[in-house]
Amino acid sequence: MRLSIIQAHKRQRRETCRMERKRLAKRWLNRLFGDGHYTINRLGGDASFRRYYRLHCRRKTFLLMDAPPDKEDCYRFIDIGARLSAVGIKTPVIHRANMESGFLLLEDFGDQSYYHAISDKSADRMYREALTMLDDISRAETNNLPAYGRALITEEVRLFFDWYCKRHLRLDMGDAERRLFNDLSDLLANAMLEQPQVFAHGDYHCRNLMCCGNQFGVLDYQDASRGALLYDVASLCKDCYLRWPAAQADEWLAFWWRRTGSRYALGADMELCRRWFDLTAVQRHLKAAGIFARLNYRDGKPAYLRDIPRTLSYVVETAERHPELHAFRDFLTRKAGVS
Repeated sequence: MRLSIIQAHKRQRRETCRMERKRLAKRWLNRLFGDGHYTINRLGGDASFRRYYRLHCRRKTFLLMDAPPDKEDCYRFIDIGARLSAVGIKTPVIHRANMESGFLLLEDFGDQSYYHAISDKSADRMYREALTMLDDISRAETNNLPAYGRALITEEVRLFFDWYCKRHLRLDMGDAERRLFNDLSDLLANAMLEQPQVFAHGDYHCRNLMCCGNQFGVLDYQDASRGALLYDVASLCKDCYLRWPAAQADEWLAFWWRRTGSRYALGADMELCRRWFDLTAVQRHLKAAGIFARLNYRDGKPAYLRDIPRTLSYVVETAERHPELHAFRDFLTRKAGVS
């Protein structure tokens, strides 16, 4: 009973905040376009505290990004977008900004993301184009970007431990499980920190790549960091929202490596590349599963729970070819029910 009362209170508080944000947005838009001279519609959910709306005005469309200043940083969004634009990446033009209230009026890239546009016939071409674009993204300026370091890598693995295992599955995590997670965190952090550290988009997947005519646009880049070379490659090829066979992911990895590996003087060590790729993907998938669970319990967004089985199935599949992951694979299959 007490839990349901707390949840109801949280829902009421979120709704009050949403209504206040709508009031602030309407006041700003009325100043820009005039009261009644536009229409606005809410778009699909976002995993962050940001919300997006499509605005129709004078036969044009724009996107309104609602980013509460106490939770999101519009300055960072603008800064990272400028860094990507400087290396030729298409990011949304910012038409107007209300930094004090946390609203940006953006170019509308439409609704055709990779997630919606891709097919079995087009997947190979589209993924090769997205991997080619990573060559430019990795060259973007990293000055003053946060480092994707050991502490953050470990904290993100902890999300899986706390939110998925303990909160969602209600598992009793004893000393043996804690040692397992500590060893796993060290293994994953070492693999990520061994790699060349470059500009990493941080969320490079099918829902953040947009088909804009003959060009691809990129979204959701505000959490970029100076991180592992293979991070964005793993995020794309082992996508949490689309399931690709291991052989296909390996083929795309080989394509990327032929194009990019020589730039980092790593020779022809494809096995090292595959190890980095696999372990980096495991770290990302554990982070994602933890965040998906947190979105349900903390933020009232249960839809992300359905992405967890797909996400963790990648981890079990990857663990089969790395003996040092076998103990964790056994934990996932025996205690967490992952198949």
